Amino acid sequence: AFYSLAGLEVPATPFGTNVKKVAYITSDRAMDSTATATDNDTIIGLINADKKFDLTVFAVASDSIVDLSEYHIAVVQESFGSTSDILKPTGSAGLENIDIPFIYNKVYALQNSRAVETGGGTSGELSGLAITVTPEEQANELFNGITFTNDTASLFFEPANDNGGDGTKALNYTYGITLSDSTTLLATTSQISNTTNTIFINDLPPGTRIGSETLQARMVTFGMNFGALSKNNGTNITNAGITLWRNALYSLAGFEIPTTPVTVSQQKSAEMTDNGFDIQNSDLKVYPNPVKSVLNIETPDTIIRISIFNLLGEKISESSYNDKNVMIDFGRFLPGLYIVKIRTENELRSIKIMKN
Repeated sequence: AFYSLAGLEVPATPFGTNVKKVAYITSDRAMDSTATATDNDTIIGLINADKKFDLTVFAVASDSIVDLSEYHIAVVQESFGSTSDILKPTGSAGLENIDIPFIYNKVYALQNSRAVETGGGTSGELSGLAITVTPEEQANELFNGITFTNDTASLFFEPANDNGGDGTKALNYTYGITLSDSTTLLATTSQISNTTNTIFINDLPPGTRIGSETLQARMVTFGMNFGALSKNNGTNITNAGITLWRNALYSLAGFEIPTTPVTVSQQKSAEMTDNGFDIQNSDLKVYPNPVKSVLNIETPDTIIRISIFNLLGEKISESSYNDKNVMIDFGRFLPGLYIVKIRTENELRSIKIMKN
């Protein structure tokens, strides 16, 4: 009321809300027909389901440039090849070029002439599904809600290939890397015989030297194969695996981490469900899709704001509303794929829209 009487724009979120903007950097490559797509994987579903986060997915080529200046947290996904330019010291996902807290799920790239110029290590891929965590490290908040049996917890049900089909890969790591802080390793596996200066599941503070690179922000690393993460339409990751991701995101955001686990079935139900067709969920209608001129959005909750992004993550349109039915003129946009973010009074939804 005070904002309105003063002639100021009324904030779209209530006082006390602290929504963190997450940049999710992943490859635009094709996956197995039985796996989730790179721009709609299980972790994307997890983040989209949580009202504490405002997610932008950058499904990009291996040499793309991603601008992280407007974001609070970044995720660098394992879907890229380890020699991709985007991961190299000169790339926008280079270790020293990320100045916001981030999850780095590409530890296999920590080799010379890849993510580091020099001082890199030797990388390995594992078929084992479980991590081993000492009782002391199990008290770390990153393992909240995870049940350990004999100090182990499985992250996947089956190994996979890189595209999410049947294969022999599940986890990966790098050892023998030049590392200024050797106390950051939080977990290992029965297949890792050399843990000297190893990066697998680590929590590294800013200022840590990794090979030739110095971290500008806190980095949590995972060694999870993206194919295993995407296999069987994203259900191959266990509750422990998805909970580990939740915990890392909350920790980097400065949120209190719950002590209860996430279940894969819970977060899968909240994933983006559009695949180039009209969305006719019980609570949201977006049509037609593909769209040529006018896009219709109907929801039982009052729509507060609609933002439209291109696949480079650039915001090309944003408008405020106070209605449950909105029509958007898509005729002004060039043909292509767009992300439409719909902020209602109760949630934030991200929808892929194809413009013909």
